[in-house]
Amino acid sequence: MARQHTRKKGQSRSLRPMIAKNTNFNISKNVVEKAIGTQAKQGKSSSEIGASLRDSYGVPDAKKALGRGIVLYLKEKDLIKKDEFPEDLKNLMTKAIALHTHLQTNKHDAHNRNNFLRIKSKIKRLIKYYQHKNYMLDKWRFTIENAKLIIGEVK
Repeated sequence: MARQHTRKKGQSRSLRPMIAKNTNFNISKNVVEKAIGTQAKQGKSSSEIGASLRDSYGVPDAKKALGRGIVLYLKEKDLIKKDEFPEDLKNLMTKAIALHTHLQTNKHDAHNRNNFLRIKSKIKRLIKYYQHKNYMLDKWRFTIENAKLIIGEVK
C-alpha cells in the first residue's frame, strides 16, 4: 500500500510483537513512575521522557513497564494540563510556521510550497481526530495565525 502524501510504497520492516513480554529490563514500576514524574516537572515532553527512559534506565517500552502509555500516565497524575495541545500536533504546527515564514521570503519555492500543503493536511487530519475523541474544542480551526498564538514565532 502506498503512503498517503508521497508516491512511494514505503519500506517493509518488522514490528514489535503484540503480546510477547519483554523481560530485558529489571526496573520496578515505581522507579519508572518516579523518573517520569521528575522529568515531567522539569518540563520535558512525553517523547523526550520516553527517550531518556530508554537511554538512561534501559526501558525499551514504557507502556509495558507502566501498563499504560506515558501521556495517559501524565494525565492521570495531572502533570499535563487538560487544555494543552497534543505534542504531535504542536510539532507539526512548528514545522508549518517555519515553512510559512520561509515561503514568505521565497515565493517561487514550489517544492516547499507542496510540503507546506502536506503538513497543513496532516494537521487538519489530526485536529479532526482529536475533535472526534473530544481532546479539542470542535470550533477550533487551524490557521497560521492561530498556530503562532499557540506556539509563538519559530526561527
